[in-house]
Amino acid sequence: MLLQPGATLRVENTGDQITLHINDRPALTLFDKPDTPFLAAQWRHTLRNRNVTQAYNGKKLLNDLLNLKQTQDPGLKSKILHLDQQITELDQVIEAKEREMNEIVAGLYGVDACSL
Repeated sequence: MLLQPGATLRVENTGDQITLHINDRPALTLFDKPDTPFLAAQWRHTLRNRNVTQAYNGKKLLNDLLNLKQTQDPGLKSKILHLDQQITELDQVIEAKEREMNEIVAGLYGVDACSL
């Protein structure tokens, strides 16, 4: 079972396809859905700070993913997509800085950064 406590959740959108990855393994893929970038942005928003615990099961995950909003306002969709991109970029910067900080701390204590 992929959905174990501590699992990482990541959403990828390519063309007309959305894929949910659990621990970097594809777990769910939607094809040929209209407006996939907007749906993927909502999935990312929903799962961004989700902690997978013992109580967070597949039913709760599916409920989260199906709780989607719709709008016909192209300006609103565009703004949401832009904000999603900015948040994704900031998340990547934070991850890189955390890795860098862990390497510095590991160097100070003479341990392997992977063990932090």
